Amino acid sequence: LADAAYQLDFRSIQKDYFDLIYNRIRPEQVISLILSDESDTPTQSQLFFSRFHIEQLTQLQTVTLIKIESHSLKWIFLNLSKLKSLRSLTFLVTMTRKEYQNQIYNVQSLVHESFTKNIPRLHRIHMIDGMFLSSMPFAYLRHLHLEKCSINDLKTLFQHSTQLRSLSLCLNMHSSTSDLILFPVQLIRLHLKIEKKVISMNEMKYFLSNLPYLQHLCLELHGSQDLFDGYRWQNLTCNFITFNFKFKTQHHLNRNAIESYLTPFWLEEKHWYVGYNSYCIFSIPYFSPDELDMSQHTIFLSSAPDLTLLNRCVNKISLGENEFKFDGYFPSINTLQIRLPVSLSFLTSIIDLDQIKHLSLLSLHDILRYLPLEDAMPQLHELSICNRVDIDTINRIPNHRFVQIDKLKIFIYGQHSEYIIEKLIQLFPNINHLHCTLKCVPEQIMYRCINGFKYLSYASFYLSVCVFVNKNDWNENIKSLITDSFVKRDNFIWQVNHSATDELWLKVHWWFGKQVN
Repeated sequence: LADAAYQLDFRSIQKDYFDLIYNRIRPEQVISLILSDESDTPTQSQLFFSRFHIEQLTQLQTVTLIKIESHSLKWIFLNLSKLKSLRSLTFLVTMTRKEYQNQIYNVQSLVHESFTKNIPRLHRIHMIDGMFLSSMPFAYLRHLHLEKCSINDLKTLFQHSTQLRSLSLCLNMHSSTSDLILFPVQLIRLHLKIEKKVISMNEMKYFLSNLPYLQHLCLELHGSQDLFDGYRWQNLTCNFITFNFKFKTQHHLNRNAIESYLTPFWLEEKHWYVGYNSYCIFSIPYFSPDELDMSQHTIFLSSAPDLTLLNRCVNKISLGENEFKFDGYFPSINTLQIRLPVSLSFLTSIIDLDQIKHLSLLSLHDILRYLPLEDAMPQLHELSICNRVDIDTINRIPNHRFVQIDKLKIFIYGQHSEYIIEKLIQLFPNINHLHCTLKCVPEQIMYRCINGFKYLSYASFYLSVCVFVNKNDWNENIKSLITDSFVKRDNFIWQVNHSATDELWLKVHWWFGKQVN
């Protein structure tokens, strides 16, 4: 449409759709853009800017960059000042990533220089680290979100932020002797998480007394016993529009602390309900746990009049080896993790299986307990198998076809790997997302997966470097596998990354589009 304004979010997009969109859009009509070089969309940013010149994005107001690879990152920040309409920037890239380690100084300098040019006209910034911002002017900045920041950087930053109205911040105090600093007096909205310091009520009282315009407050704190006093919080927050919190302690909460949140102020005037156990108290539903491990004996109580509210917030449940009896029903579970034999009748007594989309099992043959799968879990489309799939396991599965499964996560190790892959291709004919950990020679396995799963749009292989002859040049090892005849497709991207947590493993990511020819 000639007058359309495009808001493009390319996170986890299939390459077919990405190709379709970026071949049809008019860049001057894009007002919001999210680019991601995550593992399921490798080199996406490079592809996008190979199609468009950045100065063509004349109306672009909001940019989000997620884990952008270093080559694209440098190019983007060299040209960011050409986006004259830019007012909001989200930059979710960690400078300590292995990819940047050899050039981290150059990248940091480039980002800092680019920010110096662009920040004066930005209204909104979201970053992982605040180190780039501490010495920069903020003439128009009104909304700032930092996922980590030091006290020293924050002090400098606040000196140049006279227009700041909304702040979301994770503050690392480092030392228990550090004091909370004064925040900008004009703040209206604040989300504050403090790490590595136990906070007292007196500290919070003094802190909030310097924020007279604050209307919306969210806190995540480790506190001393007095921090949990609901009566004192009532006095501090009576004029707030919203107040959400999560307070933790290393000591058992006393009963009086819980009762202080059961007054008419909390339950009738504000309708601010809490959940709690012996070590934690939190706002419902804002901080309600969305995951529950039934082997951990974690039971939360609630002040809400609707006793099912906590259960309705849980979307993932894990059944482990030490399962305990629990009287309750969870109607919103979409991810089910099973680590012990559990009957279908037991599951239906605690879960609405019609909502399950992702099932995680210990062994592949455990799936036989829940047949026919399309009747037991009609929305299920993602399956994860924790234990390795070996020849004995695969032979226990009769000739089923699990056509509803389109995402599969497996571990293959040992002999007969090629036979196992052939059986998996038969069992799961509609896979479009594949995560496969291999501790065997990868060439034939990758070849059969890529060419055997005919609907594959994304594949990620987690490989042990010990399978290669030349363990010091793993990138060349992978390149030598991928010849012109390796992939029977003509529209794909592949990328190799070393594991960030283990030098003995590397990852190969594939992103497939439709055939061009």
